[in-house]
Amino acid sequence: MAHAEALQTLHPAAGATEAVVEFVSRLRFAALPAEARHYARRHLLDTVGVMIAGAGGDVASRAEAVLAAVRPAGRIPVPGRTRRADLIDAAFLGGTAAHGIELDDGFRQGSVHPGCVVVPAVLALGYDKRIDGKALIEALVAGYEAEIAIGRACHPDLRQRGFHPAAACGVFGAVMAAG
Repeated sequence: MAHAEALQTLHPAAGATEAVVEFVSRLRFAALPAEARHYARRHLLDTVGVMIAGAGGDVASRAEAVLAAVRPAGRIPVPGRTRRADLIDAAFLGGTAAHGIELDDGFRQGSVHPGCVVVPAVLALGYDKRIDGKALIEALVAGYEAEIAIGRACHPDLRQRGFHPAAACGVFGAVMAAG
């Protein structure tokens, strides 16, 4: 999205972390351009579709079976799953389903997959906190922008050092969206 390019150029010592946090904390739905809102909705719907499609996949089914064996069900729905989960498990299962069949979105210049971490986190937390659609879109844009900016800043070094950027950077996207 738009701000990721500007944040990419900052070195951590120059306040890159502060810039990302400040951007996310000031982000408001009303200030988002119509195009950003359009693409946020599109990414949301696409990722929910991938979560539903991936829910029956081997990876997601095994993850749910392990959790069901050791943890009680919760109250938060997970797209594509019958069993409800607690907040953390719902985000985890949604992300596992979204990425497990490799149909999730991606940002090539950072080797990240924002949807599979940002969308499940926002949906689970949004359900738990009963947020409205505007807050959901704000959170999605914040998460995508943060993850893409960090992914761009780390690309291609992270991959060359043997790390999967989607996992290493995704956590920041999810945290910024949740914040």
